[in-house]
Order: sequence, then structure tokens, then C-alpha cells
Amino acid sequence: GSPDFLVYDTTSGLVVPPSEYRVDYRDGLVVFSDAFGAANAAGMFRFLYKAHGEWAVQVQKATSTYRRNRASEVGFDDFFLGYRFSPEMRRNVPTMYFSLSEAGKTVSVRELTYVTRTGAPVEVRTVRNATFRINDDPARFISVAGRTLTFADVASQGRFQDALHWPTGPAGAFPHPVEPVVGMQGLSFRARVVWSGGATVRQTVAGNVLRTRWRKVDLDTILTRAGN
Repeated sequence: GSPDFLVYDTTSGLVVPPSEYRVDYRDGLVVFSDAFGAANAAGMFRFLYKAHGEWAVQVQKATSTYRRNRASEVGFDDFFLGYRFSPEMRRNVPTMYFSLSEAGKTVSVRELTYVTRTGAPVEVRTVRNATFRINDDPARFISVAGRTLTFADVASQGRFQDALHWPTGPAGAFPHPVEPVVGMQGLSFRARVVWSGGATVRQTVAGNVLRTRWRKVDLDTILTRAGN
């Protein structure tokens, strides 16, 4: 026949008999029998399935390495440093701007340097291995030089509240400017499933109008580097 679900044992190269497991199609769970599970506790398996209807799966991974762009013409693999007014902090805060394709993703910064005091002398602070989640709320997207971008604030109520400026600052303001963001890497991984949730038909004088309703589910996780 043509089964809609297969479990493949990557160790033996054999297909697991359907009698050894049951599939919960609604919740996406596969439960092995007690005997098979006990005998293959250390096994490795690959699950193959066939779906029906209008649906799609999309994988979204944060870029492994982001580079700094000196202008706001950012793409999927770079970022732009600027400022924005934060209602939470009630002032302008140092901000990292990203393309809309990066909304909702998580990045890690190996070294983050910012100014905590602009008087004489200027005080600069460096923190290491800081993580930020990029804003994914469309209502908070920002237009920068004619482009709509998303962002991650450095200062917030939760941390780095002393961040006032980037150390590159206005020309001549900081005698020894340093690179504000060093070693930015992407950490997040998202799997998105989109499917048709039915349709509605509206009668008009010009005829019936069909409107398809689409639904989606996102599963987000954080990638960790495996040891050698």
C-alpha cells in the first residue's frame, strides 16, 4: 500500500512495523510499545510522513554571523547601530536595527560596549556574552531613512539601564572610540507550519467571492553549539 507514516531505524536500516507504535495525528505524538521502547532505548529513528491538503513548512534560522553595516540599508545578515526613543526608559537608548526578516530571532553578542557617562571623563562599560531578542511586534517597527526596520534595544528596565550612548558617538566627543558590537551570532531556530483553515463564501452582485482562511503555528527554540 501507500502508508502516510513511516518510522525508519537509522541503525539497522529497517522500517519499524506499524504494530510497534501508534500515532496521535492531532498532537503530533508517536508512542512506541513498551517492549519495543525498552529494547531500543538508545536507538535513532527518522520519521517520514505524508500530508494532504494545502499546507507548508518553513524553517527560519537566525544568521550564524551578523556584520555591522554603517548605513540603514541592512539585509538579513547585518545590523545598523542607532538610537530610538524607548517609552519604557523614557529616553533615547542605543539600539541595534535589523531587517524585518530577523524579527523574533535571538542573537548573542560576544562583546558589547557602551557609554555610561558623557561628562569628563567619559565612562565606558563592556559586557560579554549578552543575548537579545529582536522585536517581532509589527506595531513597533520603525522607519529609518525611508526603510521599515525592527530592532533590539540595549537598555531596558531589565538590564543595562546605564547605557546612554554608543562609544563611537559624535565626532570628537569620545577620544578613544571602540567597536560597540563585536561577535554577533544568531541563536534561534523557528519552524513554522502554515495550513488552510477553511474558507468563506460571500455573495455579491458580481458573483460569489471565496476567501480562504490561513492559519499558522510557530515553534521556537535556541541552538547550542555541540562540543568536539
